[in-house]
Amino acid sequence: AATLARATPRSFPETAANNRAQVTAAIRLANAYPDLVAAITVGNETQVFWSAHKVQTPTLINYIRRVRAETTVPVSTADVSTHWALPESKPLADELDFIVTHIYAMWNYQTLANAMTCWKTICASIRRSARRRWAVSLFEFVGRGR
Repeated sequence: AATLARATPRSFPETAANNRAQVTAAIRLANAYPDLVAAITVGNETQVFWSAHKVQTPTLINYIRRVRAETTVPVSTADVSTHWALPESKPLADELDFIVTHIYAMWNYQTLANAMTCWKTICASIRRSARRRWAVSLFEFVGRGR
């Protein structure tokens, strides 16, 4: 999967160049190993406001379109479940072959005992709103004695 580099104001040109290089590498690898590469995920948690490696949605869409145009594998991006629940996620979701979501029960203020119920509720919400294939790539509960 292509993981987009961390952006800082001083390093933006370098970050953009790194992102383009990683997209190019993902395309090359997908085409070189078609029996091994099942899909390409372009970016990881790039759309949430707190991301240390935020990428503007139109830029991410351009990366996704490039990967789709230059490979034959399904293309996605990974982000947290709260992003996919927002109406502004629809233009990005519409570009994807499937949605990859990360669910963090602790950040939804759930106890360990309620984590799976939280997971099921979030999954049902994504299924209703996205109306497309999707996958949970990360389900995590971190906390002591919760």
